[in-house]
Amino acid sequence: MNSNDRPLKLIDSFTRVLASYSPSPQQLSVLKQTPFVLLAAPTAAGRNTLIRALLEKDTYYYIVSDTTRPPRSNNDVPEQDGHEYWFKSEEEFLEDLNAGLYLEAAIIHDQQVSGISMREIEKSHQAGKIAITDIDVQGCRTLEKLSDNIIPIFILPPRFETWMERLDRRGVMHEAEKKRRLASAASEIDYALLSGTFTFIINDSLESAVKQLDAIVQKIDDTTLQQEAMMHARQLLHELTAKK
Repeated sequence: MNSNDRPLKLIDSFTRVLASYSPSPQQLSVLKQTPFVLLAAPTAAGRNTLIRALLEKDTYYYIVSDTTRPPRSNNDVPEQDGHEYWFKSEEEFLEDLNAGLYLEAAIIHDQQVSGISMREIEKSHQAGKIAITDIDVQGCRTLEKLSDNIIPIFILPPRFETWMERLDRRGVMHEAEKKRRLASAASEIDYALLSGTFTFIINDSLESAVKQLDAIVQKIDDTTLQQEAMMHARQLLHELTAKK
């Protein structure tokens, strides 16, 4: 059995704690004072490129999640502690969870626990920076309930043909895998539209996307841009559905 596929030793303890988990009041106080951007996006929308551009501005702090799984190698490059994740033992993770030191956490496939440590939020707060992280659309719902300073943003790729070209440039991909990713993308866009909580950005120009995100964080609303972005999201969803 691969070391990454081993079941959690402490799964019963994690299940019990997570069933009624909430961060401590002290940690929630810090969160409510810290602007926190949550970036959701379908595959190949350019979210990671946007995050790298934002981090160059030195006004954003990227929140690195904790995980109990061992580091992996991607294309023979090993993952680094504090870069892809903070790698924790089950015992370390559970101790902090019991102390209310996580913003949120979840058991994944009964093999690992991953979550956002409040230590990362505190680092962002102490540095006077805007916290930012990538997250799935469902994960945003949990965090939105904890603070009025949560800013959920959904990144959209440009026109459909350009998006498909981006996806194909990622390398050889089996048709089944591509279909799976596009089905997930359709579900994510649909969820974001129905939720009514996301602000949408079309990532057709990196410079423009960065400016729009900054404006959203500063609460400078542009109703016209939002209407256009939502229409674009519906068009992408229509084309994804037609492609099935």
